[in-house]
Amino acid sequence: MSVSGLVRTPERMVLENVEVYNADGILATSDSTGVVSFSVEADKASSIRLRKSAYAAQTVMLEINNGRADFSATLGKRNTPVTVNADAAIDISGISGAAVSLAAGALVDASGNPVTGAVQLSITPVDVSDDDELGVFPGAFAGTDIDGNAAPVIMSYGTVEYQFSQNGNELNLADGQSATIEIPVFIANHPDGTPIQIGDTGALWYLNETSGQWVQENVGTVVASIDAPTGMALQATVTHFSWWNHDIAPQLCDLTITPSGLPDDAEVGLFARTQNDRPRSGSTTFLDSGTTVTMPRGVDVYLESTARASDGLYRASTIDRCDGEAGSLVLDFTGPESPVIFSFTGRVKPYFILELDPADPSNTHWAVQRARPSSPWS
Repeated sequence: MSVSGLVRTPERMVLENVEVYNADGILATSDSTGVVSFSVEADKASSIRLRKSAYAAQTVMLEINNGRADFSATLGKRNTPVTVNADAAIDISGISGAAVSLAAGALVDASGNPVTGAVQLSITPVDVSDDDELGVFPGAFAGTDIDGNAAPVIMSYGTVEYQFSQNGNELNLADGQSATIEIPVFIANHPDGTPIQIGDTGALWYLNETSGQWVQENVGTVVASIDAPTGMALQATVTHFSWWNHDIAPQLCDLTITPSGLPDDAEVGLFARTQNDRPRSGSTTFLDSGTTVTMPRGVDVYLESTARASDGLYRASTIDRCDGEAGSLVLDFTGPESPVIFSFTGRVKPYFILELDPADPSNTHWAVQRARPSSPWS
C-alpha cells in the first residue's frame, strides 16, 4: 500500500530528516520539503511512528482510502533536558507545572540493568488548549479503559512526555518501582461544562506507541499547581515512563454526516475537533454519501472538510453539537475553488567576476555572472 505524508512543526514549518518507522524498521525519511513517501503492507498500515532528534516522539494513525493513505503529522520540540543523579531521589518540576519524582536507584536501561550516575530528564507537556499545539498530541483520541472496554473517543485535559536517558539511550523504571507524576490541567472545564475542582479524580492513560491507542492504567487526583496555567494538575502514580495523558471517556453520539454540493467523483476528507473550552479530542476520516462519525455528546465540535474532484477543490466547515445518542448533519460544500495564480517579476543584473585557472594561468578571464533576481511576489 502506498503512503504519503507531510511532517511539520506546530508553527507549520516543514521538517526534514524525520524517520518514519514501524516494527519492521525505518520505512522512509522526510525530505527538505517535509514530504515522506513509502510503501507498507496493508496489515501493518494502521499506525506509524515518527522520530527526530530533539523532538518528542509521535505516533500517527493512518486512514486508508482506495488502497492508499495520506497523512499530516506534527512534531513538537522536546524540552531541553536537565541532568539529574540516578543515585539520589529525583524531584523535578518542568514547564507549566509538569513534574516527576522517584526514588534513588529506580532507573534501569533497556536490558534491565541498574543505572547509576548522571542521567538526562526531559519533560515535555502539550498545551491541548492551543489548536496548533494540539497537533502534537500523539496517537488516536481513542483507547481502552481500565476495565478493558473500548473507548472509541477520549478527551484530553493535558498530556506530557517523560523521557529519561543516559548517553542517548532511553531509560525506564525498574520492575517494582514507581514514580509520581503531575500533568498540568490545561482545560478548566469538564465535558458538561462544570469547572474542575481540586480533589477531583481523573483517568490516567499511557500511549501504546505501537498501536497508537491509549490505555488507562490508573486514576489520579487533581491537586494545586502554582506553575500550571489553570493552577491545577493531575497527580498520579506510574510504573513506566512514556506519554501520559489526563483524559475522560465521554458519553457518545453517532453523527451521520451527508455531504452536499459535490460532484460524483469527489474524494472527501473530514477533520473534527472539540472546542478549547472543553477537554480536547479530534479525528480524521473519509466521508461518503452518509458516513457515521462517533463524537463526544453534548459539546461543540468544529468540523472542517476538503473534497478533491476533477474540477477542483471544494470546502466546508461548521460547528455542530450532538446532544443525543445519534444525530444527523448535512454538510454543505462550496466550490470548485478558482485556481490561485502567482506571478513573479524581477530583474537580472549582470556583473563580472575574475575566473582563475591555476592549471593554466593564461586561461584566466573575466566572466559574466548573473545575480539572483530579488523582487516581491505579486
